[in-house]
Amino acid sequence: SFARLSRMEYAILADPVMRRAAAPLIERLADQGEAGRKALMQILEAEIATRAQWAVQQPVIRAVRRGLARLGPAAAPSLPRIEQLFAMGNNPLANAAQEADEWRICMARMGKPIDDLPFPRNYKPEMIEREKAQIRKRLEEFDPAWESGYSY
Repeated sequence: SFARLSRMEYAILADPVMRRAAAPLIERLADQGEAGRKALMQILEAEIATRAQWAVQQPVIRAVRRGLARLGPAAAPSLPRIEQLFAMGNNPLANAAQEADEWRICMARMGKPIDDLPFPRNYKPEMIEREKAQIRKRLEEFDPAWESGYSY
């Protein structure tokens, strides 16, 4: 558990370069509850502000997503900002369809109703219903230890 971080762990998270190699530490900020939620969002905002290439940002952004998903409804105060970022034309949260799918699951874990999740305009209604069914299944089976996000 990372409910209490050491000075060294705080130093790692404060350093943009070191932080990119500390995804599991970032994710486990969720163990801190509300303080962790705030730290996750600060890290996300700092990472997005760097405007680094996706390949550089990806480990941090994924770790933030996993941390917010771990928090579930306790991360709801961050949902408006996540929705705002997700809706941007050049979505800074996802560089691939699979990443976008993971963010939809995260938003649902945070409390957004599945029927209100955003899907691409070019998705046909049957595609959206299929995606919603998959999200419901993933939510029923959600296990933060398994939902690592490292499989793609």
